[in-house]
Amino acid sequence: MSKRKIRVKIKGYSVKSTKIKVPRINRNSLPENFFDLIPQRAVEAVYFPEGIAHNSIWDMAMGPDRRIFVSLCGEGSQSVCAKLYEYLRPENRFRFCFDVRRECMVDERSTPPSKIHSSMCLMNDGRMIMATHTTARAPAHPFWLMDGFYSHQWEGYQGSNIIVFDPATGEARNWGVPVPRDSIYGGVYDPKHEAYYFGTWSRGHLHRLDIKTREVKDLGQSSELGSFRYILGPDGHIYNTTMTGRLYRVNVDTQRIEDLGVEFRGSPNKYSSMHRRLQHACVGPDERIYMSVFWMDGIYAYDCRSNKLECVGNYEPEPRIYNCQQAQNGIRGMQFDSRGCLWYGVSGGVESEVIWEHLVRWDILKDKSPVNIGLLGTKQRQVLVTTEMLIDENVLFLTDSNHLEDPPGVIAIDLNILMEDFDKPRKISQDPFSYYHLNDSARHCPGSAYSVKDIEAYRKFNENNSTFMAENPFTVQSEELDVVRLWQAVPVEESSIQQLFWKKNGDLYGLCGGHGKWQFLIRDGKLVSIEKTLRAKNRFKFPGIQDAGNVPAFAKSIKLPSHPGRQFLSEISAWCAWKDDEILVGTREAFLVRGAPSRKNAFSLGSVAPHGPIHQLASNSSRSMAYGVAGDSQDVGQLFSYDDEKGIRELGRMRFQAFKNPGIAGSCEPRCLAISPDEQTVAIGVADRLGCVYLYKGLKN
Repeated sequence: MSKRKIRVKIKGYSVKSTKIKVPRINRNSLPENFFDLIPQRAVEAVYFPEGIAHNSIWDMAMGPDRRIFVSLCGEGSQSVCAKLYEYLRPENRFRFCFDVRRECMVDERSTPPSKIHSSMCLMNDGRMIMATHTTARAPAHPFWLMDGFYSHQWEGYQGSNIIVFDPATGEARNWGVPVPRDSIYGGVYDPKHEAYYFGTWSRGHLHRLDIKTREVKDLGQSSELGSFRYILGPDGHIYNTTMTGRLYRVNVDTQRIEDLGVEFRGSPNKYSSMHRRLQHACVGPDERIYMSVFWMDGIYAYDCRSNKLECVGNYEPEPRIYNCQQAQNGIRGMQFDSRGCLWYGVSGGVESEVIWEHLVRWDILKDKSPVNIGLLGTKQRQVLVTTEMLIDENVLFLTDSNHLEDPPGVIAIDLNILMEDFDKPRKISQDPFSYYHLNDSARHCPGSAYSVKDIEAYRKFNENNSTFMAENPFTVQSEELDVVRLWQAVPVEESSIQQLFWKKNGDLYGLCGGHGKWQFLIRDGKLVSIEKTLRAKNRFKFPGIQDAGNVPAFAKSIKLPSHPGRQFLSEISAWCAWKDDEILVGTREAFLVRGAPSRKNAFSLGSVAPHGPIHQLASNSSRSMAYGVAGDSQDVGQLFSYDDEKGIRELGRMRFQAFKNPGIAGSCEPRCLAISPDEQTVAIGVADRLGCVYLYKGLKN
């Protein structure tokens, strides 16, 4: 194991100060052969050398002439930039290709591009295209704080770079940052039109890069936030899912996102209620797309011709070694071999922790049952996370990633030898991590020297990270939250919210779609009805929005604050009534001011968000508390509040994750809001392509 120490440079969050809470399991609750490794005669493994700061691999792809390339990445405690290596199969070693830090000229203070993540693709001309991503902290930060520092010019993430690498010459070319401040989470190449499609982490938007013209086109929000597994279907179109498990197609001919109206259903695993995004996918011999989904217990097959999604069965072999734990179980990697058998890793553990991974073979097209081949790894080190799998000439190549802070590696498994030795006696894992979560773990570990020092340092860092994030949230905090997903009730492109209004009885009415095409009613946090306004039997008459078009006459002549040199943008974008005879005014540059007929100059309260404009303001009945939403159309917009006691408070952005069904939502374009008659709930409508209404009860200012 690695000898590196994890240092957390922040007061109150040291390795020594954290008490470890370890979920435990009895050895006798696991099968007798649980720790039997896959046949070792079939295994050849190579790892990056000890002492490097990188701890993971998050992409592996086949280049020209069947050459294999892997991305060396950093995640968590290390502040590093990604590197690309070629895995030389005959020599079982890695050859350096390029360093992202050099090619992208990374600023020494910024959040580093620490990954090339699920985005490497071979283009028609033999070159490889890829994108950088980040999950590593800036040098001055204690943890990865991309969301908290997205607007920080120096310490934030500057944006992902598109890199084109030519394996023939070894030349890497940086094509620049197509989407500033956001991070590219995954990508796929369209060989028909020579285009590269990629999705972003923070905003969940899908973009298209034309390889010939370098034009970048934003296709809109395709997922609540980052969804990385883009798969090129047998029909030439691109497929993926939202975080909530709704399948969509990217039509490469029309360059549009098409909602397919099918989604993954519930699972006994409680974590599937948090999110159900696509995890791994591959095209089968029957030309269906086989898919695994985060935290769900089945493998799914999608037929592009019939638009039929079918669960083909539980991926776990009998006896089901993980299903009783309700942990974050799932599949790691998926590939078909030349015989039509599906290979994948099954990961699982205790409670929220993933601890083990077993290799599974399923002759799925012949309706046979999955077979557990054994614990993945070598005698000294079990595989913890497989991010990618490839099969070539009946050899399975997989990544061994995120094993504590150890350097990662690649394992090659000869499937012919593997099956020859399947019934022979097995070696047993001697990796201490395999046994760490067992009661009386030291007694069960067969190794001569049982050491948990590195394991506990890694766990302490993760627990410090969780504690810090809980105390430094970037999302709106409230006692209760309901999310109404209008995009699942109307055509997705018509779901963006335009207007909200509460009636005195607590009913919330709203308009969505272009020019308010749809009218909806929300009651007790649930969507009660939605219909086109032209056909609405009981059409609701919405009162006028308080915006620049109907601001009181005196406000048009008051002098508004501005950023130096941007005085021409000191214009009113929203307003609401305030106490006495005053009003609150919001500007295009996100300034909030108080104005009154008796004053010629507005009293500036300051900026309410990193970027403007302020889209809408609303005050309570006593005119003592006001809320507003602000943000550029390409921003991650946010909610703010104002009262005379606390002043301005930036409350955060719209993102939600909890054990609900489905338990995740994310939006970046808040456009309208309304305060309930009892003043307990603030409703926010968003203009994102995936239109939602957020109902925050008991806001924490």
